[in-house]
Amino acid sequence: MLSATAGFAMFEVDGQRSPRPSCGAAFPTRFAFNITTPAGQAMLSTLLTAATAHKSIVVWGSGACDQPTPDTEGVLYIEMRP
Repeated sequence: MLSATAGFAMFEVDGQRSPRPSCGAAFPTRFAFNITTPAGQAMLSTLLTAATAHKSIVVWGSGACDQPTPDTEGVLYIEMRP
């Protein structure tokens, strides 16, 4: 799932993950980031490219729910796997 609204993108991941922050307990597989910045636009591009190419990704979470939804962990970095 990938959705974008009000300048932010939210997406969910499958698979194992590192410990989540307690604020993200309700949605342990969901992440969000700001898409109005160059860094956010690059992460959105990486997500869309990975989805189109059927590639897996690795997400580095911020460890905090610092996005517009207080129950969703923020993103520091997204990497597309070969």
